[in-house]
Amino acid sequence: MWRFYIITGIFTGFIAVILLLPLPGLTRFYLLCIDLIAFIAVIVLGSSRISSGMFVHAICRGDPGRHQVAITFDDGPDPVRSPEILEILRRHNCQATFFLTGEKVTGNESIVRDMATAGHTIGNHSFSHSSFFPFFSAGNIAGEILATNQAIEGITGRKVLYFRPPFGVTNPNISRGLRGLEMKVAGWSIRSYDTCNESAEVVLRRISGKLRGGAIILLHETPENVPEILEQLLQILEYRGLEAVSLDTLLNT
Repeated sequence: MWRFYIITGIFTGFIAVILLLPLPGLTRFYLLCIDLIAFIAVIVLGSSRISSGMFVHAICRGDPGRHQVAITFDDGPDPVRSPEILEILRRHNCQATFFLTGEKVTGNESIVRDMATAGHTIGNHSFSHSSFFPFFSAGNIAGEILATNQAIEGITGRKVLYFRPPFGVTNPNISRGLRGLEMKVAGWSIRSYDTCNESAEVVLRRISGKLRGGAIILLHETPENVPEILEQLLQILEYRGLEAVSLDTLLNT
C-alpha cells in the first residue's frame, strides 16, 4: 500500500501547487482536471496489473538463475479438464500449482485430493470468483478467502499459503481483507490469455517468447485446448532445459 500512499501524496501535492499559483481561473480548472484524470488512470492501471505492487506485494517470478518455471492453473477444479491435466503432468513427472475457487471444490473433492497426493501446490482463488469481487468489502473478501481455505484444507490437511485474486485485480479493500491472514499473494510473469478462444499454437507462441528461468506462467483449467497447450508447453520446457515445478519448489517455501 505504500506505493499507493506515495502516488496519492504526489498528486495531492500537484493540486496544492495548482491552487497556490496565481493562475487564471480557467487554467487552474483545466490543470486540476488533468491532475485528477492522470491520478485515476494511474490507480486503474495499478489495480489491473498485479505486478504493480501498488496495493499488495505479489510474487510474480522466482529466481531467474534457476532452470525452473512454475505452471499455474486458475479457476479449477474442473471435472473434465483437471483429470486430463493431472494425467499429463504425471506422464511428464512434473508438478504444477492449482488456484482453486471454493465453490467448485464441493463435488470435486476427489480431484483436489488427487492434486495434493501428486505433490502439486494448491492455492486460493476466492470462493465465488465473482465479477464483483474487487468491489466487495474487506470483511467479505476475508470471508471468501477463509471459506476457500477451509474447504481445501479440510480435504488435503495442508495449510493454504498462496492467494491469487480473481482477474489479478488488487485494491485497498483486497489489501485490508488479506491483513492478518498470513498468506502470500501470487501473480505471474507470463500471461497466456488462454481463455481468448485462440489456437494452442498462438497461445504457445505467446508463452514461449517470454520463457525464462523463474517464470510463473498463468493458465486456466477450463479451456478445451488446455491439455494440448500443456502437453506442448512441457515439451518446449524440456527442449530448453527448463523444469516445471510447483510454486513451493520455485520459491523454496
